[in-house]
Amino acid sequence: MFPAFYELHVSLAMCTVLVIVVHRYDPTSPFHQESSRPAWLIVNALAAVVIISLFVMARAQSTAAILMARNFYGVLRVTDEVGPNVVMLNGEKQPPVDEDSRFRRLTNGTISHGLQFLSPARRDQSTSYYSPNSVSV
Repeated sequence: MFPAFYELHVSLAMCTVLVIVVHRYDPTSPFHQESSRPAWLIVNALAAVVIISLFVMARAQSTAAILMARNFYGVLRVTDEVGPNVVMLNGEKQPPVDEDSRFRRLTNGTISHGLQFLSPARRDQSTSYYSPNSVSV
């Protein structure tokens, strides 16, 4: 139904709306007393803040993704990022400052499954799991 795990966000927002509706139509609710009018306004404001923050969090998760796909194992995301998160291995030459350090990353949840540089000069360079010396012949 959703390309990511948004069920938690939707269900929390629905629970917030349900609390407001129940207290609004329940005549025995403490919010129906005249002295609790400020408390009722605060509860409605907090409910609005919760719903808006859930929407913003869900939106932030999907904005940076080029592709999001959901399967049995979780949500796979492909994102384009820019170094300084690029770590050079020992013995590798530090690239010139003007060289393109943009890269594409594949993640499953919070686990990074690899990255590839986008510049043609570095596209075939070994990254993340592998180094130039990791291949055995």
